[in-house]
Amino acid sequence: MQIIGSLIKGVIGLAMIAVVLAAGVGIYMFVGNSLQSGGSGTKESVPVAFVIAPGENVNQIASNLESQGIIDSAFWFGLQLRSSGKDILIKAGTFQLHTNMDNSEVINVLTAPIADEPGVRFTVIEGLRLEEIA
Repeated sequence: MQIIGSLIKGVIGLAMIAVVLAAGVGIYMFVGNSLQSGGSGTKESVPVAFVIAPGENVNQIASNLESQGIIDSAFWFGLQLRSSGKDILIKAGTFQLHTNMDNSEVINVLTAPIADEPGVRFTVIEGLRLEEIA
C-alpha cells in the first residue's frame, strides 16, 4: 500500500510540474512579445524582404528570422508557431516583413495564402497571325 501511495504522490508531483511549466510557456507566448522588446514598443521599423527557400524547416526559418533581426528568439518563435498549428501552412516564397513585428504578426504574414503574382494578362484572339498579336 505504501508503494502505491508513493507512486501516486510522484505522479501528482510530476503532473503539477508539467502544469506549472505549461502555464509559464503559455504566459510567455502571449505576453512575451512585449517583454522581448523591452516592453516599450519603440523598436524601429525596418522593412526586410524575407525569403523562405523550398524545403526549409521551422527551425531554419526561425533561425533566419532571428539573424535578420525580425524576431528576438528563434526558440520562442518556433514554439509559438508549432503550438498554433500553423507550421504546416508556411510555403516557400518572398515575404515583406518589418523588424518591429511581433511573433504573431510574423506568423500571420508567413502563413497567409500567397496570392497570384501580379502581371499583365491578355487574350489572344483565335485566328490572328503572330504579327497581329504582337
